[in-house]
Amino acid sequence: MRLIWMTNQRKMYFCLYHQNLQERYDNTQLRAEIDRLRAENVTIRETIKQKLASSSESTLMQQEAIDDEMKRRTVSMDEEVVSSWISGSLKL
Repeated sequence: MRLIWMTNQRKMYFCLYHQNLQERYDNTQLRAEIDRLRAENVTIRETIKQKLASSSESTLMQQEAIDDEMKRRTVSMDEEVVSSWISGSLKL
């Protein structure tokens, strides 16, 4: 009976050791993938910064015009909701 127990213990230790090795390998692979993604992220950020830095003032003016239009629409929609609520056609 003791021989069987020792054999089972050896198998269990072997399985745990093998599982530990597999987990280490997986962790190493995941770390490598994370490092690769970080490097790619840095590259993309630098590309975006360069493109934004090289953009002309007309692009900035267009963006300001779009922002102004969005603000105007938001105010208009807010006024519409308030007036509807006051008149009673909209119940919150």
